Amino acid sequence: MMRDMMDGMMGGGGFGLLWMLVPLLFWGALLALVVWLVIRIFPEVRGGNGGGSGESRDGAEETLRERFARGEIDAEEYERSLEVLRTGSSRSYEDIAREPRDRRNR
Repeated sequence: MMRDMMDGMMGGGGFGLLWMLVPLLFWGALLALVVWLVIRIFPEVRGGNGGGSGESRDGAEETLRERFARGEIDAEEYERSLEVLRTGSSRSYEDIAREPRDRRNR
């Protein structure tokens, strides 16, 4: 008699476990949706590419470091280029690159 009563209360046939999982899955999906929305709205939280000038400058500096590490540019050119990237100089790259050559010719 007690067994029949428990089967009736729990849904019988193992459906009780299923009905306990439904709210858990619902709240898990809702939490995942909220986290996804926060990441999409605030991309700087995940360190992603938000399209701002900071990310593009960092990418340019990283490319410059890689070129220097591979030996494609020398230390002098690396420093000049890094200065251009960090200061956002209005002078053209050619003007900045020409300065050391002009100093050597004097």
